[in-house]
Amino acid sequence: MKPTWRYTDLIDLEYFFQTDDLGEDETARRAAALRDRDIYLRDIRPRIEASGTLSRRQMIRAWLERRRAALRSEDDGAPATPGETFAEIYRLLVLAAVVFGIASGGGLAFSLLRYAGARPVNVSVYLSLLVGTQVLIIAVLAAGCLVRGLWRGRPPF
Repeated sequence: MKPTWRYTDLIDLEYFFQTDDLGEDETARRAAALRDRDIYLRDIRPRIEASGTLSRRQMIRAWLERRRAALRSEDDGAPATPGETFAEIYRLLVLAAVVFGIASGGGLAFSLLRYAGARPVNVSVYLSLLVGTQVLIIAVLAAGCLVRGLWRGRPPF
């Protein structure tokens, strides 16, 4: 089974490509070439000999995993890779959005459903505001999933 590439992998791959873009420094280029050759000889070539063949995607994936491991082993106190940092920030933003949604929805429901007893309440307005918007959002998400499923192999536009 092919390993799935995630956005964190692509961010890390671009990060390592940018760190290897050394410009005119010939000694740094040679050191990067030797490092990549060592990665090939130690990690990728044994996989090729064991399985018979590796696709280009699998070789790049093996190179990326080795570079990540080397970055982590260089310094124990080193920051996470940019992909891991992005994933952590993304998780925190999702958590913040959930907390904000619960707080704002609860505040809206409390303000709408607070009843003083002086006038009759039109429940259909409250129901459409509180439940109708949720149903509308779910319908839009379902339509997006359907469109994505229909055009999985080819782009829609």
